[in-house]
Amino acid sequence: MLNFGDIFGKIQSFQEEMKKTQSRLEGIVIEGQAGGGMVTVQVNGLRKVLKTDIDQLLIDGKDKEMIGDLIAAAINQAMEKADLIYKEEMAKTAQSSLPQIPGLDPGKLGF
Repeated sequence: MLNFGDIFGKIQSFQEEMKKTQSRLEGIVIEGQAGGGMVTVQVNGLRKVLKTDIDQLLIDGKDKEMIGDLIAAAINQAMEKADLIYKEEMAKTAQSSLPQIPGLDPGKLGF
């Protein structure tokens, strides 16, 4: 039989662990590049853009459309990497912190 007091305590502990995980993710820096490194974008593990860098040669070329395409490609690459890290970290936290409820699969909670 389930002990609801124990479950609520574990859920509170889970919430605290989630805050710690989010804090860790905020400090992780992930980089995406496009155009052979002519455009570089850094995001954190919470999928926030931190920095962009565009090579001066690309700017001097004044090809606005290409610059836009490369920025988008670099951001997308960085976000894909960040999304994988985010999901892995959240799944680890859920797996280790949530109460063991029959039928509950923490990996499918969609964090």
